[in-house]
Amino acid sequence: MDLNNEHNDLNWLDEFEELAEEVLGEQETSPCHQVHPLVSDWYEETLVDEGLDLRPSVMQALACLVTEIMADMPESIFNILAENIEEEEVAIWLHEVLLVGRAFERALNTGRLDDL
Repeated sequence: MDLNNEHNDLNWLDEFEELAEEVLGEQETSPCHQVHPLVSDWYEETLVDEGLDLRPSVMQALACLVTEIMADMPESIFNILAENIEEEEVAIWLHEVLLVGRAFERALNTGRLDDL
């Protein structure tokens, strides 16, 4: 390992990252197996909890974002979805994904998921 870094290049950190991944890969349980129960529990609680209290303006902004995402969706994906699902159902699902993402970010920011 070369710690003399003349070019202020952070690539020397790659060696540490590779070593960490190697050590984690040798463990009986992967990091995903350790984190998954915490995230799964949080997700189930979030689905039950109606505490995603959002201002009407935020709900409107999320609806606009859903519209933009759907308009930007690759045609091949849209065609597959359109064969099996109504467009409104896709929009509702995307809206829910965005809400869960927002709640996840909030949980991370407030320390709710500090055990990760």
